[in-house]
Amino acid sequence: MSQVITHEQARQITGGRDVFTLVEYEQAVSLLRECLTLDDAKRFATYADAKAAWARIHHDETVLRLSRALKLHAARRMAELAEKERPTKYRRRRGRGGHRPQGARSLLREGGMKAGEIGGAIKLARMSEKDFQALTELPRPPALTNVHKRGEWSAMSPAIHGMLSVVNRVSPAQAATALKNSFALVGVNVQKIREIYEWCDEFLQRMES
Repeated sequence: MSQVITHEQARQITGGRDVFTLVEYEQAVSLLRECLTLDDAKRFATYADAKAAWARIHHDETVLRLSRALKLHAARRMAELAEKERPTKYRRRRGRGGHRPQGARSLLREGGMKAGEIGGAIKLARMSEKDFQALTELPRPPALTNVHKRGEWSAMSPAIHGMLSVVNRVSPAQAATALKNSFALVGVNVQKIREIYEWCDEFLQRMES
């Protein structure tokens, strides 16, 4: 196909500049949707990686966000094309339960996609358009290797909202007074709160790094 991104075409998309604007990102996404082969889509992934590297060097958060989003678009398209060219089939494992997936994953691996990224690409391809769009519009789109882990956050969300409802209703002083009056539970609950505090502390540090 004609929409293969070469170095020169990449320069044309960005107007010869190193920056990466929203308009240029949308142009790249539009071209990516027209890719018909795995190699074509892979060029966009490489292009997105190059832009992300530039953004990190120059501390440009806007370019980094668009680059990460484009990488997700490229991975999704690669997985879609791989599934079309080599549909996934499941082969029963000898002597063990379950099935071994074949097809799209093996083609993505042959195409050079890293083992840690394949699962994320497959998950992206299976997402609804609405969910995928929401993912790419996040202030910090996830790395491809972390896409499959987002389910863990979804499971935690109800617990966090539940805790927040308590925090909004009960002050620390009120909670401490109530806990001190319940001698049998003081040690158990204080330890749990300490564990939550340590978890949140590390979580915030990692989010800010």
